Amino acid sequence: MTPRPLNEYKYGEFYVASQYANDKAGASSTAPHFEVNYGILPNVQLHLIAPFGCDRPRGGPTLYGFQDLELGVKYRFIQESDYLPVVDQREIVKWLTLGTELFYQTPLARYGEYQTGYTVGAIINLTQNHHVLCSIGSDIHGPSLFSYCVGYQYTWAKRRKTARKRNSRFKAETSLRSFG
Repeated sequence: MTPRPLNEYKYGEFYVASQYANDKAGASSTAPHFEVNYGILPNVQLHLIAPFGCDRPRGGPTLYGFQDLELGVKYRFIQESDYLPVVDQREIVKWLTLGTELFYQTPLARYGEYQTGYTVGAIINLTQNHHVLCSIGSDIHGPSLFSYCVGYQYTWAKRRKTARKRNSRFKAETSLRSFG
């Protein structure tokens, strides 16, 4: 799965998805994992991931169970501008957005292997709030031979008051974020 851009303030998204990765040591997957992302402040996003996973090392038994719960915070250090645009995703038509990522990761252990790879992803908009997400990828250098992710996404935004009429109306704001 590719990293997604930071959610806007008061914008949220919920995922039910499954990831799969096949590498030299075996195969692993999440089946399913649940993820919630929400813009709690301007330029600050909170996220929670709760995965159920399956690991199958080469020549070993298959293991399934609840994996590590992840709670994190993203902060936008650099603002998008005319000179620094987000260029990894493109809306092809109203119902389809395509994206790609080329990444590098330093070794996780002292004498470990670095990882360079790519993913290509798509977001299919069923409605303004309901989406199907998918991606595939591989390493150029590193252990991953093949990986994919497929999932369902629900997006929402907190409603805010507008002052156009005497009686306040509420306006929903939504935007699409890259999944990959």
